[in-house]
Amino acid sequence: MQQTTHYALNKPDPNDSYNKANDNANMDTIDAQMYANAQAASAAQTAADNAQSTANAAQTAANNAQSAADAAQNTANAALPASSYTASDVLTKLKTVDGKGSGLDADTVQGVDVVSQTANYNMTTSNPDSNGYYTVTTYTRPGGNTYMVSTLSGTPDSFGNYPTMTNVFYKADGATVDHTDTWTLTFDSNGKKTGESVVTS
Repeated sequence: MQQTTHYALNKPDPNDSYNKANDNANMDTIDAQMYANAQAASAAQTAADNAQSTANAAQTAANNAQSAADAAQNTANAALPASSYTASDVLTKLKTVDGKGSGLDADTVQGVDVVSQTANYNMTTSNPDSNGYYTVTTYTRPGGNTYMVSTLSGTPDSFGNYPTMTNVFYKADGATVDHTDTWTLTFDSNGKKTGESVVTS
């Protein structure tokens, strides 16, 4: 008696008598192989389903991340439209909060309040230095005579802040010095003014 090549099923020879045991053995072999095939197919389907679920979850996460990024961009676009934040627009907005006590310090020269002393006078400045500071500011009376000249001096720190400010006040003729105030200015490591004191007056 011969057997099949792949599953070793019994193949009676032409002259063999019928034998139920051979048939039963064949059926058992076929049953076992079909069961093994079914189990393997089920495991493969489960693995494929799990892989698809993982891929779906990853796609959902990517979609959610993109939606969040789009929403953030839309919020940013709505909150800070570039056309409304030109240099001129920023200057206009700063002027709305400028004033003594505002914390903006736009009323001061490196933190020293000179507005109260110069409110009724015209102002001109020197050209700005490399850090954008006007080192010399001149205040003139309505008639044109000099009232005060404020000069920043000394070696500036890494933020461009000068350590000394000298204010020279003139009499009504605009030429005779009335008195001079020299201020020492101090700043912290972030360039914020921490103190001011009159050295001479």
